[in-house]
Amino acid sequence: DDAAANTFSWLRFSSGDDIVACVSNYSPSPYPHYGLQVPKAGWWEEILNSDAAEFDGSGSFGNLGGCMASPNTAGEGATLMVCVPPLATVWLRWTPEQQQTQDDEAPQPID
Repeated sequence: DDAAANTFSWLRFSSGDDIVACVSNYSPSPYPHYGLQVPKAGWWEEILNSDAAEFDGSGSFGNLGGCMASPNTAGEGATLMVCVPPLATVWLRWTPEQQQTQDDEAPQPID
């Protein structure tokens, strides 16, 4: 995928609507703003981060529970900016329901 950055990324699709974006970083350098092309805009929940403390990682790099993918200007797909820890793997699952919940809980302007 990205030989210059020593990363490999792929998408997994279920028979339903689940999509999981996976990225592995084989380099000792973190990538705090790594761009991934994904098929859907919206909220992507971080479901695995091998750098997390519960996996005996450093716990220094993460996505604070997830990332928001922005629609591409060309009209197809979206760009997901991910924090990828060094020598680690991150999995993110597209969760359209989570996006709706976040929008509902967002502060509303006072009239």
